[in-house]
Amino acid sequence: MKLIKPLVILFLLTVSSNLWAAKKVRIKPFILVSNDSGEISQLIDSTKLKLTENKFTIVGEYEPTENIHIIATTNDDLLKAAAKTDFGGFGAVIRVAITKVGDKVQLSYVNPIYMAGLYRMADLKPVADQLSQALGEGSSFGSKKGIRKKYLKKYHYMMFMPYFDDQDKIASFHHMKKHLKPSMTTYLRAKMA
Repeated sequence: MKLIKPLVILFLLTVSSNLWAAKKVRIKPFILVSNDSGEISQLIDSTKLKLTENKFTIVGEYEPTENIHIIATTNDDLLKAAAKTDFGGFGAVIRVAITKVGDKVQLSYVNPIYMAGLYRMADLKPVADQLSQALGEGSSFGSKKGIRKKYLKKYHYMMFMPYFDDQDKIASFHHMKKHLKPSMTTYLRAKMA
């Protein structure tokens, strides 16, 4: 009997400390899938193929610099989650980055769990699992310590900047084309042709 009481107390302490630790999980904004030698063009092609084979739709691509290629992708689960919130459009697309760093080529993407917290979306664990299945397991990065999920709702980039919920409307137009600069209209027409 004397032995049972300390064992029960030890068990309860272990369980409570595990629950406490689980609440302290910190999330980082990006997932690094690979950092290997290779050519950026080959990784771009194989990444797009893996995404489409796993029911992701590629909605756009761009290259902000010579050694960075971004693939914008989404899927049905992500679109459904985005449609359920006021600002879900911000989280309707995941950015996948292929980056040449020295002689290595990195594959990374925005962490859906982090994104869900920022954009007030439902749990995106299924999307995170689908990306992991499509592109491979990865490790989180992008901030020193990460942030607890409950604090993502209070996050803002820096002091005196608005929180995510504090959207500022700068202007609105009934007919957007009338208010675009002629050079932008010409650019859009060329892209849409």
